[in-house]
Amino acid sequence: MSLEQRLYEDYRREGLKVCAAATTLTPLDVVVLGDTTAGAFTVTLPPAALCAGKIFTFRMIAVNGAMTIAAPDSINWTNLATLDAVGDYAVYFCDGYIWAQMASKIA
Repeated sequence: MSLEQRLYEDYRREGLKVCAAATTLTPLDVVVLGDTTAGAFTVTLPPAALCAGKIFTFRMIAVNGAMTIAAPDSINWTNLATLDAVGDYAVYFCDGYIWAQMASKIA
């Protein structure tokens, strides 16, 4: 399989996840839509060591509470952000050691 085919297959497997309850993500869950209609919850990022070079995007689509993004193995902090309004978003990059915020809009 060529490099281009492998990259396409990786991209196809990675994807969108709608979260309505507490969950721990995998390295393949790169776009997360938060639905807190049933109440607040925490989304935990996968271990940083497994995600070097990955970008994760979080966006709120329905709100009746807050979605907290946590990275318990990050060197600098554990709770990265709390999204609590429709349209809030946060984008994180992982270098294999820490999660760094690239962009956000948090009301």
